[in-house]
Amino acid sequence: MVRIIAGRWKRKQLIVLDKKNLRPTPSKIRETLFNWLTLRLDLSSALVLDLFCGSGALGIEAASRGAKQVNFIDSDQKVVDQLNYFIEGLGNPKNIKTYCKEAIEWLKLNQNAKFDLVFLDPPFESSLITETLPILYNQVNYNGYIYVEYDKEMNSLFDSIGFEVVRVGKSGAVRYCLITKK
Repeated sequence: MVRIIAGRWKRKQLIVLDKKNLRPTPSKIRETLFNWLTLRLDLSSALVLDLFCGSGALGIEAASRGAKQVNFIDSDQKVVDQLNYFIEGLGNPKNIKTYCKEAIEWLKLNQNAKFDLVFLDPPFESSLITETLPILYNQVNYNGYIYVEYDKEMNSLFDSIGFEVVRVGKSGAVRYCLITKK
């Protein structure tokens, strides 16, 4: 289980399915991330995208803290069903939408959508970060941010696409950073 740290649903427990590749972002990392964001982004007007949402911990945290809109994308129907069950228990807030779709397919179908904050946390052994970031470049607003979780050094990748690393951290095998357009 994952506990929501702050906001409207503080201390609510999010049940996480026992599935391979489902790695909820630990509370320590979520707390660090939202501390970084507090200095940079007004969540109350933010349009948020949680790609490869899995447990939904990052997006639910953003919604709990007052994000204007949070879109959750995951290709696993059981994962989306579990997330919808949790959201139903919150009273089906209007600022949350879920989609069961492949992330890249969803991005291509929604090319005109722009976001202030994107959570990008695909399975580590995949190449989805390198496939997704170039597409996201045009879908992140200027002064918007992408939070990325990964297991190998990627700073040169971010730079080659036109992103700059704003903050970076590491916890165990998990690396994470906040990037923005140059």
